[in-house]
Amino acid sequence: MSQSTYGIEPSQLKAGMKADICADTCKSYKNTTGAKFPFGLMAVLGAADDRAARVAGVGEKLIGVTVHSHGVSDQGLAVGTSDLAFGATDTTVYGYPDKRVMDVMRVGVVVVAVEGAVSAESQPYVRIAANGANTVLGGFRGDGDVAAGLSTARRIRGARFITSTSAAGFALLFIFGELGWSVDDADVGGDLGLIRLTAGAEGAIAANAIEVQGVILDANGLPITSAKAVHICTTPTTADLGDIAAAGTPVGTGFFAQNPVTGDNNASMLSTALGLFAFRVTNTAVEVTDVLVDADSCRQRVLRLTFA
Repeated sequence: MSQSTYGIEPSQLKAGMKADICADTCKSYKNTTGAKFPFGLMAVLGAADDRAARVAGVGEKLIGVTVHSHGVSDQGLAVGTSDLAFGATDTTVYGYPDKRVMDVMRVGVVVVAVEGAVSAESQPYVRIAANGANTVLGGFRGDGDVAAGLSTARRIRGARFITSTSAAGFALLFIFGELGWSVDDADVGGDLGLIRLTAGAEGAIAANAIEVQGVILDANGLPITSAKAVHICTTPTTADLGDIAAAGTPVGTGFFAQNPVTGDNNASMLSTALGLFAFRVTNTAVEVTDVLVDADSCRQRVLRLTFA
């Protein structure tokens, strides 16, 4: 009997497979890495317009995901437990031999191996540095995999996972727009993050006091996922005013304040793992008090509080 029905999605997944019957766009690039280029990895532009290279950092131009090809699956390459076993060396997986022309998907749905659990409709992260058993640069996961305060995987724009996994395995990646690197919340070494402050009404919690709620966001406007050191400074017009204190309902930990008789007032604390913090400023004079808030790898935020 002839086959009369066809599945929209494949039941057997391999890294780099085209994953549905929708239209896609692929471009040919030459593998000039000097080694095999595994299927299903993010590729970056090489030394020329028609050459592809492996991910080695975040300064490179993303070009798409290498597509599975039966034409090179039998070229003497060792077979691992899957087409891409993360944590294994590249010699255990299928891929394009050096100097071969590769298909790289720029738009469409492709199967990728993921290092752990991912959620449908979430932005993918691409590995940029090894961390423990996760060593395959250009591989995919669902978070930044922070080590020593730095992300070893970086979030990208122009693509989303459209299926979920509960552990390492295969997920469908939809590439729909111009690919590029996004700034991740855990990276340091520059003005990357944003501080959002919301001031309450004077006297709402305590007499002559204004409570301020803060949240630290990454440069994409998304909540961070690790605690940050926060520094608060007030510059009152009248000496010995503008004291900083913990909020009535503390948010964050390790609050410490110094409110001298003259000069600026200073406080420090750690935000929550979601970047939340709060504090209180008290001033009995009718004046404006400037509040300067700094946090690790964030732009300084200035808030003007008007006391009546």
